[in-house]
Amino acid sequence: MKRREFLQVFSASTFAASGCLSRPNNERGEIYEKSVTIEERGCGEKEHSGVIKWNNNSGIATIDATWGAAEKCGPLGIGTSSYPMNDGYNYLLDIYPSDQHNCNTCTKYFEYSASVEFRDKPSKIKLVHSNPEIIGLVTSIEITESGKVVTYTDTPKRTDSSAEAAGVSNLLSG
Repeated sequence: MKRREFLQVFSASTFAASGCLSRPNNERGEIYEKSVTIEERGCGEKEHSGVIKWNNNSGIATIDATWGAAEKCGPLGIGTSSYPMNDGYNYLLDIYPSDQHNCNTCTKYFEYSASVEFRDKPSKIKLVHSNPEIIGLVTSIEITESGKVVTYTDTPKRTDSSAEAAGVSNLLSG
């Protein structure tokens, strides 16, 4: 499943479950700015990993992560999607190689940093990697009302498209 299709399926299944409507692509106007910077890239494969840090004063989430193995050369892009929950909005951050040309030289890994500035404090932020298929959930944080951060990590797992489409709500709403 391609990243855009995933976000569309995710948005549609979330709206069906919640009965809420938002912008057509579910990208809320609650994100001021987002950026991704590749710190290092090289040949070979590394494990997909990442850490999300939340600054309650500035409303900025920063990410330090490794995008494990890509046949695309980069640069990296960042897509966002949100969905309403009882305790606020949950956000999905999708990091993906934005250049769709294959690298002829080798499989690439990317070590990167990213930041997303929010208008309002999210209740959860989840980081996924895609190429363009979703590889899996890399890490997640939950932000309490007081601004305390609880971090949890799931190991990315490759799944087929039908399993992804069926499990989108479960993967992202929990």
